[in-house]
Amino acid sequence: MNILIPVLGFGKQGGYRVLSKMASEWVDMGCKVSFISVADSIYPHYPTKAEILWVKKGKLVPENTKVLKKTWLKKAMAFVTRFIDLKKGIEKVGFDYDIVLANQSLTAFPVSWAKIDAHKCYYIQSYEPLQYAASNEWYSFALRQLSIRSYKLSLYQIVNSPVITRSPNINAQEFVFPGIDLSIFFKKNTSVGTHTLTIGCIGRKEPFKGTAIAIDAYQILKKNGLEINMKIAFGQEYFDNDNDIRFERPSNDTELAAYYRSLDILIAAGTLELGAIHYPVIEAMACGTNVITTGYYPANDSNAVIVPVNNAEAIATAIINLLKDPQMALAKAEQAHKDVQQFAWRKQSTKMLEIFQRLS
Repeated sequence: MNILIPVLGFGKQGGYRVLSKMASEWVDMGCKVSFISVADSIYPHYPTKAEILWVKKGKLVPENTKVLKKTWLKKAMAFVTRFIDLKKGIEKVGFDYDIVLANQSLTAFPVSWAKIDAHKCYYIQSYEPLQYAASNEWYSFALRQLSIRSYKLSLYQIVNSPVITRSPNINAQEFVFPGIDLSIFFKKNTSVGTHTLTIGCIGRKEPFKGTAIAIDAYQILKKNGLEINMKIAFGQEYFDNDNDIRFERPSNDTELAAYYRSLDILIAAGTLELGAIHYPVIEAMACGTNVITTGYYPANDSNAVIVPVNNAEAIATAIINLLKDPQMALAKAEQAHKDVQQFAWRKQSTKMLEIFQRLS
């Protein structure tokens, strides 16, 4: 089977890792897989075995070009031309593919517009209108409207979590979870114990990501005299640090996994799309680290601690309870490790490929 994955440029967000890893799995399973991107993009941040095709001014070019800083006007103009370039690129090579996979709301339009015979699918990794609605960027309203419109295009929808099927305009009948490399995110040997407690979270500036709430919980515990450390992965530039918080910047999955294993408790206090997949949750669970979360899949009362949104006091209380009952903490971590085995890349990539094969 031949699969084409169009992108309007590569990035460091987790969604690109999903695409790169699935593409590599499909290559290993004997498929021809190619990404096609506008040329003024960075090279893929996440390594992939798939072929990379670059398009510039509607023509295929041998390599990507240097990304130049643009004024807001030039960015607005480039926004339109990138759509057109990607559409033309898809049409130039689309005859050689069985499946063309849109994967983010803006890529859905060039895929939909392209005049090709391949089956057109749309892998929806999040309900983007919610994220744009929570953003304060000046262009967020326009992107929100475009993302809503993308769900009305004639593309075969596949979501990454059953909870997304309940969102407006989503007509997906099938879901494929994102995957995780269990050889990298492997289980540590210890859980919450008698040593100095270390908690952490992923540092993101957006309020709905919950980093600030996790920091508030840490401050509560410090003020109450608990001997506790906090380490945050990424985001040092977004948060004032007057609480002896240690910031780390893992440069790859191996370092990120080591970060999770260095924690006793990972806090995932996001406020949007509860019930959906959240990478920090499944990655920390795979590493044997206890998780406190507002309710991201597969967290439940047997494998994690569920807390209300925007409630630092509840997080602080949950931390104290885990510390007081090491056996309970260990039992939750053990169950969580079992529950994330379903996210092995080969399992999820095979499920997606089986959907493609039924469509072809």
